[in-house]
Amino acid sequence: MRVANRIYVGLLALSGLVAGITFGLIAVLVTVEVVIRNLGIGSMLWLTEAIEYALFVTSFAAAPWVLRQAGHVRVDLLLVGLRPARRRLLEYLVDLLGLAISLVFLWYGVAVTVDAYESNIVIYNQLATPEWLLFVVVPFASTLLAIEFALRIRRTYRTGEADLERHLRHGF
Repeated sequence: MRVANRIYVGLLALSGLVAGITFGLIAVLVTVEVVIRNLGIGSMLWLTEAIEYALFVTSFAAAPWVLRQAGHVRVDLLLVGLRPARRRLLEYLVDLLGLAISLVFLWYGVAVTVDAYESNIVIYNQLATPEWLLFVVVPFASTLLAIEFALRIRRTYRTGEADLERHLRHGF
């Protein structure tokens, strides 16, 4: 079990790292594009398409890492006003809903990715990109999200403490 946990945590860290590096590269490349256009040197015609793909892929890839870090946007106005038992119940329900949605994304993500692979669909614009290569991130990220939601449910059950309570206690 420890090996599986290390692999899982490593995949989360890798996903977060790759997403962070990719977002940084996007910022740098957009700046370079603006500079070379303004200097009249030319343009990287492929850049807009590559950024669109990168935003899609990194948004999915980063989601499990962000959830693990509790860096996601949450409206906790209702949670803060509830008693701890009700807060835990609501957190259970939200995490169960997140788990269910992740499993639906996993199911459809696998179906769409396999279909795109078997159909050998290639998107031709400035770049020739196999469609399955873009879609494969959906089942990958959905699997990690499902695991993380399941772990959140287990953590709340074992500790008797809701996610919000842990974060309020630790100051983040």
